[in-house]
Amino acid sequence: APDVRPREIIDLLRPLAPPSRRWRGAAAFAGALALPAGIALSLRSSPAPDPCASVAQAVQAAWTPAVRGVAAERLAEDGAELLARADDWVRRWTDQREGLCRAPGVGEVVRAARELCLHRALQAARPRLAALGGDPPLLVDQARAMLGGLPDLAPCEDAVALQTRTPLPEDPALRGRIDRAFAAVEEANARKIRGDFAGAARDVQALRAEVLDLDHPPLSARYGVVAGVILLLTGDRDGAGADFQRAYAEGIAGGDDRDALDAAIELLHLAGERGDLAAAEAWASTARALHRRSQAPAERLATLELALGISYVEGGRAEQALATLDRAAEAFAKLEHPHPTMATTVNINRARALLAQGRADEAASVADAAIAAQDEALGLDHPYTAGFLAVAARAHHAAGHFERALQRIERSLALDASPPGNPRRLGLRVLRARALHELGRDDAARRELQALAALGRPEGEDESEARQLARRLGLRLAFPTDPSDTRP
Repeated sequence: APDVRPREIIDLLRPLAPPSRRWRGAAAFAGALALPAGIALSLRSSPAPDPCASVAQAVQAAWTPAVRGVAAERLAEDGAELLARADDWVRRWTDQREGLCRAPGVGEVVRAARELCLHRALQAARPRLAALGGDPPLLVDQARAMLGGLPDLAPCEDAVALQTRTPLPEDPALRGRIDRAFAAVEEANARKIRGDFAGAARDVQALRAEVLDLDHPPLSARYGVVAGVILLLTGDRDGAGADFQRAYAEGIAGGDDRDALDAAIELLHLAGERGDLAAAEAWASTARALHRRSQAPAERLATLELALGISYVEGGRAEQALATLDRAAEAFAKLEHPHPTMATTVNINRARALLAQGRADEAASVADAAIAAQDEALGLDHPYTAGFLAVAARAHHAAGHFERALQRIERSLALDASPPGNPRRLGLRVLRARALHELGRDDAARRELQALAALGRPEGEDESEARQLARRLGLRLAFPTDPSDTRP
């Protein structure tokens, strides 16, 4: 049939018509020849890969969708805020790292210092993030404690302060050993937060020789703080004090004021435990100066006030202790994300101050409330609660609640991670013998005194109380004379 369309329409559509059979083969052949050239052109015109996009892979490997998913399932609706905090930290780390990668005109020295700072921050964060989805599952407040220790990233932007820190050695092998040691320190710290004090103590002791051999001040400072706290929690106060002293000295030497600050706060606490208020107040002044100089978070200043309040309790200044603990409580209340055990630690030391004032019933009530809050935060089997129970036991004993005192002593000794011959445990066993005697269970009291005497010598008033009770019970009590005998 003839084409009846107007000539101008036929002319417009002709370029769109399919090719004739004669030209189809030629077109296909030409297209095949052109394909490789087209691919090459496409490759030449595609944008070059962004070398800075891969820097986020390091943090993404720690906070994977799988880990986040497990954490979301375990923490349920209570965990939404915690997951948001973890997401926010990962985002801020990524922004800083990618921003540094793309920043023009940053000198190599500054760039290397900032990269190392971010790397160390990620090393500290990695076991904390992994714990949210690891085993054993964390309670909500244990997860909060893990995230509360995510490193502050602000120091990684302080180019001036970073350049005062001790640089890494040139030897790649030494750098690798230092890096692995830093990672091991942070793994031990996370293990401590999960409540495995004994395991964490084994980890830091196994690492000690390597840290000493490397002799790298930033590593020594960080190790000293972490190891010191772990040893303190397992009852080794002398070992803890030596680690804190080394951490303070190495932190100052290596330009790491924040680790030096943490060490100074712990040394303040130990001085207060010894009743040396002059030393405690001197360390408090040093810590305040370091806090100002390092622009550390407000949480550290609150912790400083708490340590000073504990020192006043130990030094017999109950009124001053209560006032200082009130300041610490106010400081913690102002924090956006306070550590879950800080309020309970303030309150258990309030109970100690009240007990020192002779207000035993009030002290027992405050101590029991602190333990209930602690159990809710950390679970019923956390060894940190052992010290809280010991305070409650002494308060109930002073108030004449001997059965309640025994109940708290039993649970404290079961949770305490320190060795059997540790003076703290021996003192609590002396208190158990006294409570048994008050309840008329003298045979049980004698057995308790004989058992604890075989383990070691109690300290101070505890030894005096044990000897007095032994005389009343007609028991000849002999303690080991060698301090090494107090170890199992």
